[in-house]
Amino acid sequence: MDQYVSDPRILIQQGKLILAATVRDMGTVVSVEMEPRLDEAGQLELNLGRAYAGMLPLPQAVLASRKGQIERVLRRKLVGYQASARFTADGVANGAAAAAGINELLLCALAKQPAEAVLFLPYDLAHPGRSVPVKMEAISLGEGSITMRVREMDAAERARLFERLEKPIVGGGVESEASDDR
Repeated sequence: MDQYVSDPRILIQQGKLILAATVRDMGTVVSVEMEPRLDEAGQLELNLGRAYAGMLPLPQAVLASRKGQIERVLRRKLVGYQASARFTADGVANGAAAAAGINELLLCALAKQPAEAVLFLPYDLAHPGRSVPVKMEAISLGEGSITMRVREMDAAERARLFERLEKPIVGGGVESEASDDR
């Protein structure tokens, strides 16, 4: 997304996760508030809240006009990440698998749909592109902090995750005709 934004940041304030970046064609910082939570089924909801351009509220019409552009970029990137996603026999994911998971999460957030509560945690600083998928079981935001309880995914869960990440997703803002964007 470098052609669209620069200086991306993640902030945690007043119980909200805030994604912010300078939007190149607007020439200003745009921020979007999210309130992450787990639903009754254990799915992660990234409820999108208010958006701002600098200090001013961003009208929903402006946000809606950008949503399609963001979804198209995420879908296009997702296809490439899915093609390169790999897991080792012991469950280690490469960078493409982790990126595919994040793209799916963002697409679901844009579509206001819950997503599987999976995070990819780096485990080897000598190889930063390698991570292990973990299942999020609890999440809470404090002032400037985020606390999560996670557990290791078992082999069957990792196999289902890898199978899902290999295929174009349906839902989460991605239509079954997503192959048109490839």
